[in-house]
Amino acid sequence: MINLPEEGYIKYSIAFHEEKLDRGICDTELIECRNTLHQLKLIGVYPDGVGYGNISRRSGEHNQFVISGTQTGNITSATEDHFSLVSHFEIKNNSLTCSGKVKASSEALTHAAFYEAYTNINAVIHVHHFLLWKKLLHIISTTDEKILYGTPAMANAVKRLLQTEKLQKEKILVMAGHSEGIFTFGNSLQEAFIILMQYFESKYY
Repeated sequence: MINLPEEGYIKYSIAFHEEKLDRGICDTELIECRNTLHQLKLIGVYPDGVGYGNISRRSGEHNQFVISGTQTGNITSATEDHFSLVSHFEIKNNSLTCSGKVKASSEALTHAAFYEAYTNINAVIHVHHFLLWKKLLHIISTTDEKILYGTPAMANAVKRLLQTEKLQKEKILVMAGHSEGIFTFGNSLQEAFIILMQYFESKYY
């Protein structure tokens, strides 16, 4: 049996087309939001070189989305070359198709679950912050501690939680089995960011 790393590595089957994204697919707002989160150390890289945190937004065709690339947490000032377009995914088969100069984040299938669940979800942010995560654990919507990140089980757990009135209202969840992992989402990138900042800046933790 192969033991998969616990952080930052792709666990799904991927069809990757290396090419430059078309102009406009990844705009300034998305890039600047990602870079702001990096400045706040909510997206970044651990001392062992493993990246954490990612950001995405729905793009054009049904359920397509643009997401920050895998292992880009060390990039201080990201550009469009550090994002990937997910054009197709199948959660049940643990697979996706993406294009760009980098492969999609290891959490791409979890992001996909949000977009597949509701068409009015247009942006998803995933960050790491231990103190905030610890404080929110089991207070806000929380996935089961036995469910690992980047797996169909996690994607399906998110979809189940999205059916609850609590998560639909609060638009923030934590992952018990993914230490430090927090997700926010919204009708827009601005909404997802504001929700995150309301918790982060209030020193809730």
